[in-house]
Amino acid sequence: MADEIESSAELCRAALATDPLASVGQLRLAPQSLQGCFDLVFGIPHDPRCMEVVRRLKRDAVERGHSVPFAVERFLALQAYVVPLPRLLKMPVPDSIKRQFCITCRHIASTLQRPDERLALESAAFAELAQIVTLRRFHVGQCSFDVMRRMPPSWLLMAHPFDLPGFLSELCFGMRGVGPVVKPHINHWWANQIVLLKREHERAIWRIAQFVQEQPAIKGLVSSSWLYGVATGEESPHLAWIMRGGLADVA
Repeated sequence: MADEIESSAELCRAALATDPLASVGQLRLAPQSLQGCFDLVFGIPHDPRCMEVVRRLKRDAVERGHSVPFAVERFLALQAYVVPLPRLLKMPVPDSIKRQFCITCRHIASTLQRPDERLALESAAFAELAQIVTLRRFHVGQCSFDVMRRMPPSWLLMAHPFDLPGFLSELCFGMRGVGPVVKPHINHWWANQIVLLKREHERAIWRIAQFVQEQPAIKGLVSSSWLYGVATGEESPHLAWIMRGGLADVA
């Protein structure tokens, strides 16, 4: 892993030294340090102040003639990536997840000339990337996940009245608490975004299980999605595995 992490960091630095990313770094509003950039990205998408700073940086780039799509977003992501990479080796995270972190890093750094709509600042995909880069969310392949301090109390209101006794029993005697818990998501940054594959989902859940095994404080895994609806398998038969034994079994 040490070699893979170092090669990823070198690729980031090399990409940042090329135009147009180097010229973005020379803009008046651009963060002047790696840590400053990391802190800015850490505020995406929930801190309005950070979002406004990036919007102003993008406007400044356009006014100064920068026409390469998403150069600002790519610059911010790569600058922020350089900060956690050295820490990654010592983190209590399975190598399989560290490797996914590096894979995404190298993808962003090696596709400089390729327009990628996922890098658009206001998109859900860039919001997820910002969280992955700043270690608030982990890339595990077809899925990503974050660790919530506790399951939201509002989830009790989402349970059907007939299911509530079993729900409460699981919280009290199975999980023995409401947090911290792992919450998986469909990942915008895995290689094949066109279809959901059972095999790839099982690999992602295996990586999450490895993470949980190394984090004994975690109480369990929680998830909710339209994918669990009965109608999903009826309308899209290729997704029927989700209810038969995919996501439903681990949620």
